Amino acid sequence: MIACDYCGTRYKEFQSNCSNCGAPLPEAAPPAPVRAEQKAAKPAELPPPPPAAPRPVADFYAWKLLFNDREFYAAGTLLLMSVCLLALPVIKTAAKETGASGALFFVVGLLLLFSGSWLAMRYRKMRSILLVLRQGEAVRGQITKVVSEPFMEGSEAKVWVIHYLFYHNGRRLAGKVSTTTPPSKRLQPGQLTWVLYRPEAPGENALYPHP
Repeated sequence: MIACDYCGTRYKEFQSNCSNCGAPLPEAAPPAPVRAEQKAAKPAELPPPPPAAPRPVADFYAWKLLFNDREFYAAGTLLLMSVCLLALPVIKTAAKETGASGALFFVVGLLLLFSGSWLAMRYRKMRSILLVLRQGEAVRGQITKVVSEPFMEGSEAKVWVIHYLFYHNGRRLAGKVSTTTPPSKRLQPGQLTWVLYRPEAPGENALYPHP
């Protein structure tokens, strides 16, 4: 029995993604320990191909991606700082006493506008990934590099940036995806993988299953 880590839906047999929420399902129970001489790792085989479009990926999967996005938190932090600064009573008082503080309000307003636009841009990006996961065309790809970075500056939490490549009409294209889940052996450099992309806009692409 396999259970989705995000919505709890259970499956008797393994499939790559949850039919309810679209999240990647864990593979079967951990294998039994092996002896040292058996530890020579074989390359992971290419996983089963994605099902035909349209694929059942829930709308809220875009929010799950958003809440694991570093840029979303950076934009949110900037927005919160701007709101707090704008709300300081001392600034309101100063605004009545001197015209100079009007420039400060203008700067804070620009920060609010910028951070709000940034948040909207990140949400549109996640909706784009959701559309690719639902409707994208499948092609074989290969993982080229995996980089571990702090989720935020000074944070102990980590994020893994997985780089991959694929070909479209003979042209080599590259993509990358970030995840807060340590990549499995299927997502290590050199491993074959599936990539979903939009033929009319191949720059919009995603790994399948999405990590």
